[in-house]
Amino acid sequence: MNPTWSRDGQWLYFASSRSGQWQIWKMPSSGGAAVQLTHQGGFVGYESADGKHLYCAKTASEPDIWVLNREDGTEGPVSPSVHLDQSTAWSLTDHGILFIQKSSGSHAGLRYLDLAKGRISDLTVLPEQFWRAWVSSSRNGRIALYERIDSRTSNVVVVDNFR
Repeated sequence: MNPTWSRDGQWLYFASSRSGQWQIWKMPSSGGAAVQLTHQGGFVGYESADGKHLYCAKTASEPDIWVLNREDGTEGPVSPSVHLDQSTAWSLTDHGILFIQKSSGSHAGLRYLDLAKGRISDLTVLPEQFWRAWVSSSRNGRIALYERIDSRTSNVVVVDNFR
């Protein structure tokens, strides 16, 4: 699930429960064997701009963002910690993490964690109520896309003479 590309396009990162719990794996984009990267959970992963780190939302039910140091294999939460309402509600830029997080009240906010400064900034309040949230950003962090659901409808169908 949740495939993403490496920055050079040579690898695919994805989530799999083949080890018994959800972890992030990688495999060559040209095909080949998959290699498990995370060992403390992983559901959505993005490679850093320099390729030295892999940022990942832990699981769908506990979507905190963690970072894996690819050089020494250590894993730990980003600082300051980022807890998402949903594991897909974030995107990695070249210098930080753009994410959607519920604020007080019923609205969500678009926020940014500057990784170098270790500081979270509120960018804007999103006027829509979110059922599910996906966010994507340009690598430089200047443009963000997010899903907005304008309406939800349902229909009731009556079946006559059902036997």
